[in-house]
Amino acid sequence: EGLRIECKVGIITRPERVALLGIGLLIGQWRTLAVLVALGVIAGSGLLTSAQRLFHTWQELHDQAQNDGVRPG
Repeated sequence: EGLRIECKVGIITRPERVALLGIGLLIGQWRTLAVLVALGVIAGSGLLTSAQRLFHTWQELHDQAQNDGVRPG
């Protein structure tokens, strides 16, 4: 966002992560494994979301450079 690129892409955003953790903690009262599963899903999808956002930012900067006539590096 500091580069003036809106980056709201990704398979899981903060509200979904919080909801998933809350559900995992609620179910974890009866099934301890639910918390571990929720954390694993959050970690895996968070990693994928980070990769998607990096690619999106790179793509936007590349497109801006082409539009400005600058050779991208």
